[in-house]
Amino acid sequence: MHSDQLHRARLFTINQRPVLTKSIIEHKAIISCMKTKEGAAARLVMQSHRSRAQKEILVALDKIYDMETGERHT
Repeated sequence: MHSDQLHRARLFTINQRPVLTKSIIEHKAIISCMKTKEGAAARLVMQSHRSRAQKEILVALDKIYDMETGERHT
């Protein structure tokens, strides 16, 4: 997803996604790695975070589709 599409998807799905506890923990880990100049570790944590968040957003979009259409989207 492109940055602007991702931003819109995040806003559109905010009420369908779980509490952002995992994201907060991941963000803190990224900052910690950056503070200690562990670039490779920060990159890995960021990639993992983005992958998990993308999957979470796609699941939320499916839920919204299901609610609006009454159909199961897979």
